[in-house]
Amino acid sequence: MSEIVSTFYKLELADLENIKYTAKDIALYILHECIDKQHPISNWVLQYMLTLVQTKSLIQRHEPLFEDDIYVMDIGPGVPNVYRLFLLWGGQKITYVKDLPIQNITPSDIQFINDVICSYWEKLPWEMYDIMLGEDTAYNITKEKFGENAIISYDTLKLQDKLFEVKEDREEHLDQSVKKLIRKE
Repeated sequence: MSEIVSTFYKLELADLENIKYTAKDIALYILHECIDKQHPISNWVLQYMLTLVQTKSLIQRHEPLFEDDIYVMDIGPGVPNVYRLFLLWGGQKITYVKDLPIQNITPSDIQFINDVICSYWEKLPWEMYDIMLGEDTAYNITKEKFGENAIISYDTLKLQDKLFEVKEDREEHLDQSVKKLIRKE
């Protein structure tokens, strides 16, 4: 048993060696982008966005985007230090972060993050709540097994791959539709 546990931790630690960002870096980028595009989000939606970006990175890139752990919090999955940073906004949308500088994020990471946030930023808060706290989510799996304040493991986050299938199916369908239109011309 201890051999399995130590192997698990070695994998998790190995994943952390190449990480360039903190959750705060990514959160600030997300907030700046949402505000610039006239789609400000609340702190708890920010927590969901961080979870989505990290999950998609683990699924598609096979590595975490940021180094902080995602926890089972009373609001859903989140990063406690980032949540506390924006706590003064309460449940309101965060509309000003100009005084908080953004870390240099590579263009490929910006595109990756934008793909995720653009897919979800127009969702209503309760839609995000349903997506992130549904029956078979990493949040509920971890909460049922380990309780409140538990860390949601990378492997458990990867179980949420269904969150990204719909968009990919839609893109494939759109590609086929475009090809049909081109053939008709």
